[in-house]
Amino acid sequence: MSTISRRTFLKLAGVTAVATAGASMLTGCSWFDDVKLVIMGSVDDGKTYTEVFSKTMPRILINTVKGNLNLALKLVKEQGPEAYRGADVTVDKDYPNCLTFVKDKETGKESMIIAVKVAMVEVEYEVLVNGKSVTSGKHSFPKGVTGIDEDTARKIIAEVAKNNDKVPANYEFDSTVADNLKVVNGKITVALKVAAA
Repeated sequence: MSTISRRTFLKLAGVTAVATAGASMLTGCSWFDDVKLVIMGSVDDGKTYTEVFSKTMPRILINTVKGNLNLALKLVKEQGPEAYRGADVTVDKDYPNCLTFVKDKETGKESMIIAVKVAMVEVEYEVLVNGKSVTSGKHSFPKGVTGIDEDTARKIIAEVAKNNDKVPANYEFDSTVADNLKVVNGKITVALKVAAA
């Protein structure tokens, strides 16, 4: 039968205690578990909110914004919807469960909600078809936005086309127009050309 010295026993007991404590810390929630980030947006000063963005991310990244308005705003501008990146947005800390982790009762999965208010402004737009103006008007956009994406432009075109037969059904965006879909001097140009059949 072999004997163990007191010193070796204490070393082994210490290593075992540290390993046990470390393992118990890792159960329950891990910094590397995935957490769903949900961004709720309001364009009417907080009267109504809609989900505008949802993405699963590591807890360690999302945990940094818990309770911190500045870091939450930075995360919204870096990871959130493209339209919010240059816009004038503020975090609404009064929104229920904003900047806290919420566990879904059915799935057990956690999510964090960041609610933001988006300042909106009326911006003039003009629709060109083959270089000729066919209509113009005003549309609400997030304040500070310097351009719009094609999906937003398509929504404007669909609305305009209801009352204007000069907007073609088959079109493509005219890439030869330098400032197409950009805000220049407070105005957005949506330049189209008739698509080849």
